[in-house]
Amino acid sequence: MNHPKNALLERCKRLGLAVPSFDTKSTGPAHERTFISDVLLVGEVIGAGQGPNRREAERRAAEEALAYLDRSSGESAATAPAKRKKRKGTPEPETPVPPVPTPTVPTSTSAPFEGPWPIFEGVLAACLQIANSRVDPALIGEAALLNVQQLGLQLYKNTLAELGEVVEVEEPLA
Repeated sequence: MNHPKNALLERCKRLGLAVPSFDTKSTGPAHERTFISDVLLVGEVIGAGQGPNRREAERRAAEEALAYLDRSSGESAATAPAKRKKRKGTPEPETPVPPVPTPTVPTSTSAPFEGPWPIFEGVLAACLQIANSRVDPALIGEAALLNVQQLGLQLYKNTLAELGEVVEVEEPLA
């Protein structure tokens, strides 16, 4: 299988879109780094990922960007046209490419919130801090608050989903 980063570059080229760029930053102490990566297409974030190293964060961000392109263009890996070799000198037929809509906040799924999710204060606080740092500084008031809430929720849900099933253990009373 193609690495998601390569698949994203190929998909953008095939759709006639600009070359996506990755903006990756590290946070945390040196012994416990966390890398956060955004996929930018013409200056707009179309995917975000987080991981223990740069490669993993960029892979997750590329996967999310591919999912975004699937949703926005209606194309999925199953319905993508098969690759075929082009003869030398034969012009490539022009196919109309639907414009990629600009997201305010990238979402990993279109399903509504299915809570209640367990609350882990430290994780939730970190997700809200990351969301606050990623929201467009030009937004103010209710729009900014809504975007921080939406992105924070998305990051929190994705983080919990990556951790797997949470089993609550009752602590014995002392």
